[in-house]
Amino acid sequence: DHLIKAVPALPIVSHAV
Repeated sequence: DHLIKAVPALPIVSHAV
């Protein structure tokens, strides 16, 4: 679960940076 959630979190974090 956390792994799958980390996938969409990658682009979200990149966008924040």
